[in-house]
This record gives sequence, C-alpha cells and structure tokens, in this order.
Amino acid sequence: MLPSSTCTRLCMQLRAAGCVRSLALPLPLALALPPPLPSSLSLPLSLPLPSSAQHRPCRRSFAAAAGAHEGTPFTEERAVHVVRSSTTDPFFNIAAEDHLFRTLPPAAEVLYLWQNEPTVFIGRNQNPWKETHTQQLERDGVHLVRRTSGGGAVYQDLGNVCWTFLSSQSAHNKHDNNQCLVDALSSLGVTAEASGRNDIVVSGSKVSGSAFRIANNRVCHHGTMLLNVDLSAMGKYLNPNKAKLESKGVKSVQARVLNLRSILPRVTTEQIMSAISSSFLRQRNVPVEDSIHVDLDHDSLAEDEQLKKMVHKMKDWVWRFGETPAFEHNLEHRFDWGIMDVHVDTKHGLINNVKVFSDSLHPDMVDIVQSHMKAIPYSVEGVRAAMEIAAQACASEFEQECVREFSRWLEDAL
Repeated sequence: MLPSSTCTRLCMQLRAAGCVRSLALPLPLALALPPPLPSSLSLPLSLPLPSSAQHRPCRRSFAAAAGAHEGTPFTEERAVHVVRSSTTDPFFNIAAEDHLFRTLPPAAEVLYLWQNEPTVFIGRNQNPWKETHTQQLERDGVHLVRRTSGGGAVYQDLGNVCWTFLSSQSAHNKHDNNQCLVDALSSLGVTAEASGRNDIVVSGSKVSGSAFRIANNRVCHHGTMLLNVDLSAMGKYLNPNKAKLESKGVKSVQARVLNLRSILPRVTTEQIMSAISSSFLRQRNVPVEDSIHVDLDHDSLAEDEQLKKMVHKMKDWVWRFGETPAFEHNLEHRFDWGIMDVHVDTKHGLINNVKVFSDSLHPDMVDIVQSHMKAIPYSVEGVRAAMEIAAQACASEFEQECVREFSRWLEDAL
C-alpha cells in the first residue's frame, strides 16, 4: 500500500487532467451492433469485450478515479486508463491530449479515443501555406490545427477515429501499439498489417497513419483510423509534396488510402472504438474491471486552468501559422526519414535568419538543426561545423546520423 502522502500527490496529478462528469456504465453490446451483414462479409456478431456483464470498468472523471483509489494500492499494473472525448472540437481534443501527456503519473498507460469535426492537422515543423490550401480551408470553415508532434498534414472529419497511446519511454513500444490496432481490426474481420514508417494498411492501402512525440521520459504515439472520411476533401484541402508522392509510387493522396466502410459497410464508430479499447486492455493483460474509463468534455475547461491555456494556445494564430518571413534562399530535399525544406536569409555572408519546415517524425531534431544554423557563415565549412555540433546535441544515434546526412546534402547544395 502506498503511503498516504504519495497517494495525495498522485491524486493531485490525476486531478490535473481536468476530466468531468462520468457517463453511465457501458451499454449492452447489442445496442452498439448493426443489423446482420451479408454472409460475404466477415464482421463478427460480437466484439471482444468481457463476456460477463458484471465485469464493468471503473468509469468516472480522473478526479473521481483518484479519490476512489486514495489509500489503496495503485501500482503500475493498475495504472491503465481508457479516455474518451465526447466533444468534436479539435482544439479541445488536441489540447486535452497534450494535457494528459504532461500531467499523468509516470506509470500510467493511456489509450485516448476522440473524433473531430472537419479539420486539417499539420506537423509541428510544417509550413501551413505550403502543405494546405489555406484560403479554401477558410472559405469552407475547416479548422487548421498544428500538432505538437512531427509528421505530415492529414485531413480529419467525423469519418475518422483518432487514437492516442501515452506511456513512459521505457514502456513505449511502437510495434506493440501497431499490433494493438491490427488485432482490433482482426476482431472485426479485417486483415491488416503495419507498413512503412507509420502506417497500417489493408491490401496495400492505408487505413491508419501516425506520428510521435517524446518529452520528459514520456511518449505520445497518435494517429487516425479511417472509417468513412471524405476522401475528396483530401485533394481539396491538402497540397502534398510531389516528391513525397512520387517516392510512394502513386499519383494522388486519395489513391493511397482506404475507408473501412468500403470493406465493412455497416461498421460503426462505437465498434471501432470498442475494438481498439478491448485490444489495448487485452494486450496489457488488464481485466476491464481493473481499468479506469474516463470521459472528457468542455466542462473540463472550467475545472483546469492549464487545460484552458492549452486550448487557447492551440487556437492562437501565431502557434498555427507562425510569423513566416520572406527568405532569400530555399533549398528542399526528401530523405528517407522526411522532407527538409530550408529557408535562409543571409547578410554579409552570415545566415541572419533560418526556418526549417519538415514532416520528420523527429521534431526535436529539426528544432536543433534550425537553432544551430543561425548566425553561422553561409559556407560549406560553416554548415559542416554547425551541423556537427547539432548532431552531438541530438538524443539518439539515429537522429545524429540524420543530421549528418542533412549536412552532407546541404554542403553539396550551397
């Protein structure tokens, strides 16, 4: 049993998540299932949820969950949460994800499930004017949201299910997370596999993509599952890099993706979320009654000032668009690990200002490169020396080699 002081601190951490009133206990599974499917489809008649009706999760707000466990053992094995957002506001949902990432106890493992009204999400280091058709977004009332993680631009609407795995860095396993999604689809009769840097594919077409963020010994691995997304909107609002598309051997964004409804016409959002939740708990050998299920909505803003500030930041023009100045020189190259789009402004032979846009899944590395390019000689020798220092500042050998590869390319391009 944990000391009372430790439990108190834990409760304070959990309360910081700012969740709100709990929903009723889960509805009987039959209410979530569609009418029988034709025999040619393989959607099972039931989802892989616990067979016993008495095995129900602890469903409440984070604050209530903390209070319920005060003075009782709360070990790593029990620190498993399934969080659902009941709002489709993308600014709230992405802010809540960041808030959970920052405030949850180190031992907690979290699956966060959410949906958004029409939105284009861009990576932390991407150029919105280059990646999206911003005027069309504004005309149609489609949101533009910048993530705190890396990766590329994606379009989302209510035909998407968004998923997030949050864990400590030591507990994080990208392959396990991918397998959780693959197993969830398998339970619905869909054969899928992990592919490339961050995709889940069915018969070669992408049904899920993801991005990562690592900070303070915690990992955020998040992505989308395509259920019935408006594929035509992708071409309407996204402006994909031609080199990126050519490297994947396709002619358009739409050719690379697949809606699950094209395979399972009657599959529902609730079935997808339930399948992912069940796979998540089963993979961790956690009975559903030992997990904590939490529901989020806008009332959380009234309870938590930090969450309110994060929502404001996500909506802020400076965060979403930034003050991108006009640069004299633009150099761009696609590496195996992502595109590097470099804009430099030089004066008297020195790099006076620099901005690096990228869809790399290592945004901290991109930031390090950008910061080390300022106020250096605009020459092969200047770049080589600065990038070697930048490489040594990176957290992993992989990132160090990426920086050195970037340096070799930039030296040749000058």
